[in-house]
Amino acid sequence: MAAIAAMEGMQRNAPETVAHLTGGEYFPFSNAHNLEKSLLTISNHIPNRYVLSFQPGLHIRAST
Repeated sequence: MAAIAAMEGMQRNAPETVAHLTGGEYFPFSNAHNLEKSLLTISNHIPNRYVLSFQPGLHIRAST
């Protein structure tokens, strides 16, 4: 059932469907008011987001 819903969503609005399937948000910019409202929402979200990263490096073992 979920696969059928996803396929139907992709035919209607692929960017919105991908955003929701991946845990993201979708903001339509259909007019100036929606654009301003969406940009305000996005700017409020930015300080509350973070990025996890990993960089492999040299492993220094403590001597025992």
